[in-house]
Amino acid sequence: MFEAVRSSATGDVSCLPLPAALRVHLSTTTRHGSVHDQDVSVDPTWWRTVLGDTGLPGDPPGGTRRDGHTRELLCRRRLFELGDTVGHRSSPETVLSFLWHVMAWGSPPRGRRRRVSSLVGRIPETVDALRTACEQAGSDPVAGYRTLRPRGSGGPPGLGPALSTGVLYFAGGGRADHPALILNEGIAAALHAQGWDLSPTAAHWSGRTYDRYCVLLGRWAREASRQLGRPVGADEIEVWLSCQAGADPAASTRPEGRSRQL
Repeated sequence: MFEAVRSSATGDVSCLPLPAALRVHLSTTTRHGSVHDQDVSVDPTWWRTVLGDTGLPGDPPGGTRRDGHTRELLCRRRLFELGDTVGHRSSPETVLSFLWHVMAWGSPPRGRRRRVSSLVGRIPETVDALRTACEQAGSDPVAGYRTLRPRGSGGPPGLGPALSTGVLYFAGGGRADHPALILNEGIAAALHAQGWDLSPTAAHWSGRTYDRYCVLLGRWAREASRQLGRPVGADEIEVWLSCQAGADPAASTRPEGRSRQL
C-alpha cells in the first residue's frame, strides 16, 4: 500500500511523488476531452434577473441549450474564450461578463446572489483589480492572487480564495502552459490524501500556499509528460484531483446542475 510522505502547506512539496492512479488516468484521457469539454449546468434566467435587479453590467452566463430544459451547459472552452478577451484595456462590461461566467461555473448557488450584490457600488475598483490580476496570471499567478486577495482588506468583494484562482486560471485562455490553476477545498482535501498537509479551509490559503500548489501540479505535469510521451497540462491534474474529492462528472449534465465549488 502506498504511504504518503507528509509535507506541510508552507514546506517543501518536492518530495511528493506523482500518484500512480493519476498516471493511469492520464494514460487513458486527452486534455481536450477532460478539460475543454467539461461543463456545468447554468440558469441564464436567474442571472438575467439578478443582474437586472442590481443594475450591474455584463452579459448573463449562458451556454448550449438542451432540448426540453431551461438550463444551459457552460463548458470550460467558453470560459477560455471569455478569458482571452480580458486585458488592461477591456471594458467593464467585458470584464464583468467574464466574472459572471466564472461565478456561474464554480460559485455554489447558496450565497451567489449575495456575492453578486456585494459588487454594487464597487465596480471601478473591482474591474481594475480583475484587469490587473488577469494580466499577471500568465507570468506570475501569485501576484495575481495577491491582487485579488491582499492581506487584510481591500480586495474585490465577493471573490473568495477559490473563486479568485478560477479567475486567474480561465484568464489563460486554455493554454496548456498557463501557470495559474484552480484550487478549491475539494482539491485541497484530495491533496491532503496524497501527503500534503494543506489546510482544507480556503480562508487559510496565502499567496505562498497558492504558489506551492501551482509548482507542485506543474512538476507532476512535466513528469507525466515524460512518462506518457504526450504533453500533459497541469489542469488535467486539477480535474483529476477534483474527481478524487468526490465531484460527480455526470452531475453537470443533469437538469438541476452542479457548480464546481469555487
